[in-house]
Formats: sequence, C-alpha cells, structure tokens
Amino acid sequence: MNSRFGLLFRAGRGYFGPLLCLLLIVVASFLIVPLMIRAGGRLAAPEGILEAPPAHAQGMNYVYLPLVVKNYYRGWAQVKSDGFGDPNNSVGSLAVFGDYLYAGTYNSFWGGEVWRSSDGTTWTQVNTGGFAGDPNNQAVSSLAVFGNYLYAGTFNGHITAAAQLWRTPDGTTWTQVNADGFGDLDNVAVDSIAVFGDYLYAGTFNYSTGGEVWRSSDGTTWTQVNTDGFGEPNNSAVYSLAVFGNYLYAGTYNDSTGGEIWRIPQ
Repeated sequence: MNSRFGLLFRAGRGYFGPLLCLLLIVVASFLIVPLMIRAGGRLAAPEGILEAPPAHAQGMNYVYLPLVVKNYYRGWAQVKSDGFGDPNNSVGSLAVFGDYLYAGTYNSFWGGEVWRSSDGTTWTQVNTGGFAGDPNNQAVSSLAVFGNYLYAGTFNGHITAAAQLWRTPDGTTWTQVNADGFGDLDNVAVDSIAVFGDYLYAGTFNYSTGGEVWRSSDGTTWTQVNTDGFGEPNNSAVYSLAVFGNYLYAGTYNDSTGGEIWRIPQ
C-alpha cells in the first residue's frame, strides 16, 4: 500500500510570495521527501504534512502539493511485481549462480517456475512451468549450486509421481537427475539442498515413514544417508540443511512433538 499525503505551503502576499512557494515545492520534492524515505518505516502524516488541505487553505495564498510515495520499511523496497505478474506465484527459494540471482516459485496452477535476474530488478523466466510442463511439480522448493550446476528441488504431490531434482549448467537448459522420489513415491518434496564436503545433500518430505537425506558426489547417483525420519516417522520432513563448522545440520518438521535438529560430522 502506498502512502498518500501532501505538503501545505502559504505563498504570502506580493509578487515574490508565489515564486518563493514554487521554490519550496522544488526543495520538498528533491530533499524533504527523499529524506523521509531514507528515514525508514511506513510513511505517515506527521504534523505539517497533511493528508488533505484544511478548509481554511482554499484561497490563492495557499498551495497544497499532493504526494504519493511507495511505502518502505527500514530500507526494504519491492523489486518485482507481485507474483512475477501471476497471483498464483509465491517465492519459496533463492540462489546465486554465475552472474544471476535465481528465484523458485510455488504455483499450484501452472507448476513451479524459476526466474532469474542479472540486476535484481529485471526478471526472466528460465524454465517451463513445473519443468517439462508438468503442473504437478507445484513448487521449486529448494535451490543450490554444486560444482558447475544449479540444482532445483520440487514438490510433486501427484499420486503417480514424486519429488524431482533438476539441474542446469547454463540457467536455462534443465535435466532431471534423480528418479521420482528417489525411488519412493512417498517422498513428495525436496525441501532442502546443501553442499557439505564433496557431496550434495538433499532433504525430503515423506509423510509415511519420515523425511530422508540423500547425497551424491556427482549430482546424478544418489545414496540415502539417514534412517527415515531419523528413526521417528513424525519427523516427516527434512525442512532445512546448513553447514556449521565441521558438521552438516538438518532441521525437521514434526507436528507431533516439535521439530528436531540433527547433525553429522564431515
């Protein structure tokens, strides 16, 4: 939502009053408003800055300058239109690969999309929705760089399909590098990806036996490296993976007793 307000100037009497008023307007446009934007927070209408001219300021001696300024909060600014122009898109993953910033979306209608930008403001879609036009790949739930490739993990809840992992060497040409669900159709999502040592790790969502962790040294041949759910089926997803020190940490989703954190040394 934008902030709507205005600045009220009294021109005064005589020839120089209107000229002075115009000068104040120029100063307000190039100095006062930018300072207010840099101050952060949602722009309000403090004393002296009015949402509408008062009744007494309707004469020729007053000038009211209406302004519309996009809301900023502590330096944040939106850099792309909502949903990349599609209200079905939500952004669930981000990664830097080469000279581009990549964004993965959730789109239950067309399938998850991947967009990229070289400047952070101008964006281009670089995959077909859901990869290979499969709308059941509803989300690009994870993105990570390993070697010379960008990897994208999907959420696919279709009864005859499961989570997929895709990669690209150039940001535009994509190839699937795992069997659906790593051979288990209950693995419906690759929720997390991380590089640890010489391996790429992928964490899954599995509503049946618990989330799984898979790893690969080449990005195409995969081996499971945990027991399902870390021995607890209610750990239904390995939602997050991160490297800290000499350990790989895994965070779980558990709606029964609460999420857990596990780690493994290098």
